[in-house]
Amino acid sequence: MGICFICSPMVNAQKARELDSQLHLFSKRNQSIATQRQLFRKDDIQVLQTQVNNSTTRKKKAVKVDPNTKFATISNIRQSQIEAGEVEVDTDGSSASDYPSEAESYIVEATMPSR
Repeated sequence: MGICFICSPMVNAQKARELDSQLHLFSKRNQSIATQRQLFRKDDIQVLQTQVNNSTTRKKKAVKVDPNTKFATISNIRQSQIEAGEVEVDTDGSSASDYPSEAESYIVEATMPSR
């Protein structure tokens, strides 16, 4: 059987037409309603099973830290995320960390007024 169009979150006009044709075909056959329900249940189970298989958690990669530094840098964390496949590689070369905006480039220091 194919994908259950009733369970699908994105039902467009083409899928709705396919569903109508399938329902029309099922109603023409001499199948009982229980048989039709069973077929739809099997299809629902297949869809849910594929969702479970696709939602398995991926292993996290450890961030490679330079032994001469105490903490990991943002670039180390970003590189580990890219290697683990959690984040896509930025192909155009521009990112917020490379080119900070004007507001991010200033550091504001708050001081207490002297008495």
